[in-house]
Amino acid sequence: FRRLDQLKITLGALLAQPARDLSAVLIVDNASNDGTAEWLAAQGDPRLVTLALPENRGGAGGFEAGMRHAVEHLAPDWIVVMDD
Repeated sequence: FRRLDQLKITLGALLAQPARDLSAVLIVDNASNDGTAEWLAAQGDPRLVTLALPENRGGAGGFEAGMRHAVEHLAPDWIVVMDD
């Protein structure tokens, strides 16, 4: 939430990994109002999946929504949860 500068660093490092090692990165935008949505929309990596929440659900709520979305839509073998 409102940590776009840190998100840019973390996402850049993740997407620098080969697709064979990291097939998807799901970003939960927990209702940030700092330009996060616009910046994410401008990214071009097909592995990037975004989930925009209509209201901030706090850290645990964002993690829950993200894991639920990943299981339902991405069918992962494993999930790594991290903050920016």
